[in-house]
Amino acid sequence: MKLLESISGKKLGAMAKGNLRIRELENVQKALDFLSSKKVKLESIRAHNIVDGNQRLILGLLWTIILRFQIQDISIEDESREIKSAKDALLLWCQRKTKGYTNVGVKNFTCDGLAFCAIIHKHKPELIDFASLKKSNPELGIPRLLDAEDVNVPRSDDKSIMTYLVSYYNYFTKMKFEETAGRRVAKVIGKLLKMQGECDRMVTNLLAWIQKTIVILADRKFPNCLTGVQALVTDFKRYRTVEKPPKYAEKGELKVQLFNIQTNLRALKRRVWVPVEGKLISDVNKGWDRLEVAEHERELALREALQKQEQLEQLAARFDRKAALREAWLVDMNQVLTDMRYGETASSVAASLKRHEAVNTDVRAREERIEVVVKLADQLIGEEYHHAAIVRKRQRGIQEKWEALLAKLEQGRKVLAGYRDLITVLSDVDDCVSEMGQLENRLRSEDFGKHLTGVEDLIQKHSIVESDITGQGERVKALQAQLQRFADSKQTYSGLVRERQETLSSANKRLCVAAEQRKARLNDSLRLQQFYRDVEEEEAWIREKEQVASSVDHGKDLVGVMHLIKKHEALEAELQGQDSHVKERLSAKQEKISNAEATMPPKR
Repeated sequence: MKLLESISGKKLGAMAKGNLRIRELENVQKALDFLSSKKVKLESIRAHNIVDGNQRLILGLLWTIILRFQIQDISIEDESREIKSAKDALLLWCQRKTKGYTNVGVKNFTCDGLAFCAIIHKHKPELIDFASLKKSNPELGIPRLLDAEDVNVPRSDDKSIMTYLVSYYNYFTKMKFEETAGRRVAKVIGKLLKMQGECDRMVTNLLAWIQKTIVILADRKFPNCLTGVQALVTDFKRYRTVEKPPKYAEKGELKVQLFNIQTNLRALKRRVWVPVEGKLISDVNKGWDRLEVAEHERELALREALQKQEQLEQLAARFDRKAALREAWLVDMNQVLTDMRYGETASSVAASLKRHEAVNTDVRAREERIEVVVKLADQLIGEEYHHAAIVRKRQRGIQEKWEALLAKLEQGRKVLAGYRDLITVLSDVDDCVSEMGQLENRLRSEDFGKHLTGVEDLIQKHSIVESDITGQGERVKALQAQLQRFADSKQTYSGLVRERQETLSSANKRLCVAAEQRKARLNDSLRLQQFYRDVEEEEAWIREKEQVASSVDHGKDLVGVMHLIKKHEALEAELQGQDSHVKERLSAKQEKISNAEATMPPKR
């Protein structure tokens, strides 16, 4: 079991302890089972044959083990490219190694010592002077597994020769392997030095790339537009999917390469190579960790910037939509106010006022919507939207149109209020003119009285009318002052105001003239009627005096006559006084009475 473990490198398990036959049989059976598992044919060999000490079977078993574990693994390709193995391979190897040596011809495994010497000389020519050897000198100068006498026989044992040749084969194969290994070691060391340089270069380039990338990732000067940020996001994705993976793989390859260098150096029992300070794997790992942090922060910053730009674009789209609606509405409302007609009558002005109030209510209701557009613009400008200048210009345009609309609305309100007040004043003017017309018509009356009492009554009524005319004059002055204010406003109705001013003034003048004329004619009528009264009084006095003068009573006695004479003398005196009085009154009023008679209707 120990022999098999030594030559196979495998463990056969625990050995049974003790010297009892059953323990020995158990151990031998384990060895035989192991050989069977390695496909070794064991014909007629049982455990008890070995325990009982059957030399023939024991030697046969040993040869089988030698053949399996030392000879069977030998394989050589012959001239026909056929692979030879085990015994044939060993024979072919011997033939190739001894080819060309004098007195050596290997045809099988029965040979003399010259064949062994030829094999030694082939591999170590400095150990043997082959030219001086003879068949009679059997010394080989190598460790002996056979004595020279065992070989220097007419027919040596082929199994012994094969076993001995296997030792030669293994020795010289190992020697060749060691020489090859030496050359390989030198080659490996050169390769390792090259790998060290390559590793150093890779570390330098990787650290430089990491530092450069960290600087790029730390840049926060993002474009102030959605397309620019989207381009940065695309670049970042390309960095993650295209640029970074090869560098990550390079980092892994760097670790593997350093591990291979150190492993090979340890295998060669050489001092482990350590990169210079600053280029250690730990430095690469630290740099990579910083890169990961910078990458994460860049991702967050780009995500925030992208979200901000997307929100700004949505906000801008909302602003554009609402601004377009407000602009169109402002244009329409401005046109409505421009086309509005105020009217020229109280009813039409009242209707215009109602329409204007309706427009004003609608406009005021839209003020909040205008403020929404202004606030949207302020938000875009405050967030430094990339088209902020355009937004600001549009915002100002909307505000200016809104203020102009409000101003126009207020101006329209003032105009309508002015029209309303003007219509009121004009209505008062019309009323005043109408009243003055009525008064004028009354003053144009031909009724100047038919008697003195009537004339006096008309004069009294005319005094009342003159008081009314004086009041109308004050009213006309007030209306003229009001009309003048409207005329001074320089509105579209100024012409109408001036026309009404002239109408009012003309009506007032006509009324005053008519009043003066009627007053004069009433005074003339008064004088005429007074004349008529005086004439009637004089006639009555004359008739009375005529009756006295025409009396037939001349007295009946002297006293009566004397009394009548005195009365007659008194009458004569009275007649003389009355005559001068009448002549004086008639001469003073003659011309006026003539004029009055010309204008007065005939007395009935």
